[in-house]
Amino acid sequence: LQILEKEKKIVASKLSERLKVSEDTIRRDLNELANQGLIRRVHSGAIRVGPAITDFNVRQDLNINEKVKLAKKAVHLIKENSVILIDGGTTNYELVKLIPKDLKCTVVSN
Repeated sequence: LQILEKEKKIVASKLSERLKVSEDTIRRDLNELANQGLIRRVHSGAIRVGPAITDFNVRQDLNINEKVKLAKKAVHLIKENSVILIDGGTTNYELVKLIPKDLKCTVVSN
């Protein structure tokens, strides 16, 4: 799932070589993940479904440099006495870590 999240598609034969397991093992695992609704099986491998196929802890480290860069830009938009709505995403988590502890504002989150 981590590889699929990063690369958006998996080719069974290449993944087999990469992980040093048989293509049959890869196909069985891909079929199982497809049955769970986590991926979409295609002829040569699989593609991801939906916006995210992994949990928060796994996604937290994906594209971390971009997330921190966005968070650093966004934190300067938060002013004293602001009311901000923050979703529970991993990029927003990076933003929350940068909000100064002494900033007087109201944060609403799920």
